[in-house]
Amino acid sequence: MTGSRRRPDDDPTAAVRRAILQLRRGQRQLAARIGTAAVARGQTEQAIAEQSQFLARAQAEIVRAKAAAERAAAKARTDGDQVDAARYELAARGLQSQFDTVQVTVDQLEHVRDTAAQHIDRTRDLLRRTQASLDQAVRAQVSMLADLERLERQRVIAARRKG
Repeated sequence: MTGSRRRPDDDPTAAVRRAILQLRRGQRQLAARIGTAAVARGQTEQAIAEQSQFLARAQAEIVRAKAAAERAAAKARTDGDQVDAARYELAARGLQSQFDTVQVTVDQLEHVRDTAAQHIDRTRDLLRRTQASLDQAVRAQVSMLADLERLERQRVIAARRKG
């Protein structure tokens, strides 16, 4: 360099400042993604909780209906009406089958909840590790910028002393 003015493309200080700005943009975007992951987990848990409550109410209703069918079958048998007793027993078995089907859905939903939570937690942890790496990169770039600025000040002082 012959002159004291550098072209913007040749100025290492400007390049480091641009790198810091880019890293800080990345930090902000990453922070937003971490927040989104937390929101996603909360929304997933809320949706699954609502569905679980619905299924629990359905199971309770099925249990009540099955108990009513079993009572009706017992009464029909007591009254000597085997046809109605068989019909109510068939209904009770059908209701038990419905209950079992709902229970399978409950089990699957719990598995989905656990799996989703694990995936979201792993994603959030990965984003946090990436954020730590970006933080370290910003610190390194800021340190480099301080060194470059110190060297530039020393160069200017040395040039004035010569001149």
